[in-house]
Formats: sequence, structure tokens, C-alpha cells
Amino acid sequence: MTKVPRRNLAYNVPEVLALPSLTVVYNSVYKNQIMAMKLDLPKNLWHKVPASGLVGGYDSRPAENVGVVVHHNIRCLVNDVYDSFKFVAKGERWDHVFDFAASLTPRMVRKSYETVMAGITCEPGMVPISKLAGYFSVTSPDEVVEKLIMKPLRDRVCRKGMIPKRHVIDPNELKQLAEMEISSLIKKIGCLRETLKDKGLDKLVIPYPENVSTVNEVFGALYGSNVLKITLKRKDMD
Repeated sequence: MTKVPRRNLAYNVPEVLALPSLTVVYNSVYKNQIMAMKLDLPKNLWHKVPASGLVGGYDSRPAENVGVVVHHNIRCLVNDVYDSFKFVAKGERWDHVFDFAASLTPRMVRKSYETVMAGITCEPGMVPISKLAGYFSVTSPDEVVEKLIMKPLRDRVCRKGMIPKRHVIDPNELKQLAEMEISSLIKKIGCLRETLKDKGLDKLVIPYPENVSTVNEVFGALYGSNVLKITLKRKDMD
């Protein structure tokens, strides 16, 4: 830590630490901790970055919480977008951010679709098209719109000689559509790692010890050697 550059910090300007496989931009150094603002690849590795950006992009002040990231990753999986997953750590759960596969479980999928269905049906007469398009692919978005909006509009809402009724989405129809998506997503999650490997996307995360720090070294640098010792001791006791 004594060799970490600090010259710019004296002028309240961010400093840069250039490592072989990682560039760290930081605005403070506290004991054994580097207060990072941004993580990026060095110039010689930029050509490996996909058009959608780095997998697991880092932001020192993330606006998105765990729930938002889970929904983003589900939409990626629904639409077969495998190079734009986001990774977020909270509390003691941090090791999965070093993985190439997004952390998704069947329970996360079911809970997320409960939220989606509640959002679609909460306000009668208003239909969030972005949710219909973003969370449905087993049934194409235009077919979802046909079943939930257009057919009821023709059959019940608008009739000659009658004042149009308020449109309300049929919750049973919506639930059936959601269940098909949930079943499909659970199957995708089961083979997600193999799918990413087949597409070569596992190569976007370099496993140690290929010119990068080990997980314990990174944890120690972020939280200090004393916290690392306590964590390792607890793992040994378990």
C-alpha cells in the first residue's frame, strides 16, 4: 500500500492505479483500503470489451439496488441478451461479483414476476407496455398485447350502442402467461453457465492467478487485513 500513488489526492483530484489487467480510479486511500470510483480495463484489453460494455460494470455510487439488478438480469435472460448482466454486492455476499454468470434463482424469478404482475394490474385503464415487452418472450409481446388488451377491447370494452367500460386486465390470463415465462426462465438458469461458456462469455472474467489479485487479496485491500483474518477464521470454524 505504500507504493499506491497519492500525488493527485493532495490536490483533491482522483488518482489512477494502473495494473496489468485492471485500471483503478480512486479518490482516497484509508489505511489499507482504496476508495475506488471506477474500475476499467487497460487500453491493450479494450478490444475485448463487447459493444454493450463490461460485464459487471462498477460504480462507486450505484443508483440501483439488488432488486433492480435482479429485474435487469431477468429481462436480459428473457430476451437472450447474455453479455449485459449486472452484478451487485450487498453486505457479506460479495464473492459472486467475481463470477461470469449472474446470480439468479427460481425464487428470484417468481418474486420478480409477482412484482411485474402487480405493476401491470395496479392501475385499471393504464398498461405499461415496457413491462409487457420486457418480460415476455415465450409468448411474443404482440401476442401478449392481443390477449390482454386487444381481445378484451373488442369483446367487452367497446360495444356499439354502449358507453365503453374501463379496461381491466384479466389476472388469470396474465398469470398463465407469466407462468410460461417463469418455467422457461428456470430452465435457462439451469444451463446458464453452459450457455455463457458456449458463447465464450466466460472469458470476459479472468480467474486468478492470471495477473490479477486473489479474492482474499481484494477483500483484504477493501476491508483491511483484520477483517479478512476474522472472516477466514469464521470460515475455518464453519
